[in-house]
Amino acid sequence: MTTIRYCFPNNQRYRLMSLSSYNKAVKCIELLKTIDLRNNINLKSKLDKTQSHYIHKVMRIKEGQNFSLFNQSGEFEAKVENIIRGIVEFSVEKKLRSADNPTEIWLAFTPIKLNYLNLMIQKATELGVTRFIPLLSDRTVVRNINEKRIKKIIVEASEQSNRLNLPTLDKLKNLEE
Repeated sequence: MTTIRYCFPNNQRYRLMSLSSYNKAVKCIELLKTIDLRNNINLKSKLDKTQSHYIHKVMRIKEGQNFSLFNQSGEFEAKVENIIRGIVEFSVEKKLRSADNPTEIWLAFTPIKLNYLNLMIQKATELGVTRFIPLLSDRTVVRNINEKRIKKIIVEASEQSNRLNLPTLDKLKNLEE
C-alpha cells in the first residue's frame, strides 16, 4: 500500500486519515482536539474549521467516505456523516488495530548542524526511537536547538513510518547533569 501523509505541526496525539478506494493511498492530518476513543465506537464529533477545510477541500473527502482515526490506543475506522457550512461531522465505526507496546529506545545526542540533525531525528524516529535526549558537552559547537522544528520533524517521521506513538523530546541538558 502506498502511503502519502500530511500532518499539522502540533504535538497532539490524534491523527485522521482517509482511505482512498481508487489507489489505496492513505492521507492523514493530526486532529487538534482530544477525543477519548477507547470505549466510544459510535462516537460522533466535528472537526474544527482548519481541519474541515483540509479534509473537504484539499483531500476532497465527500459525505459517506471512510477514513481512519489514530490515537495512543490504536486505529479506528470512521465515516464522514455531514459537511455543513464547511464543517465536517464524523462518526467512529470500529477499531481496526491496537497500539503496539513499543520497546523503550532512547537516543542521547549532542546537537549538530541543522541539516544533519534533521536527518538524524527523522531516521531515528522511523527506526523506533521513543525518547530523544539532547546533551551539551564542552566541545559541542551548536549550543541550542529549535524544539518546535524538531517536534515537527518527529511528527512527520512518525506519520511516514505509520507509528501510533510519538517519541518524546527532552529539554537540552548539560552532560554533567
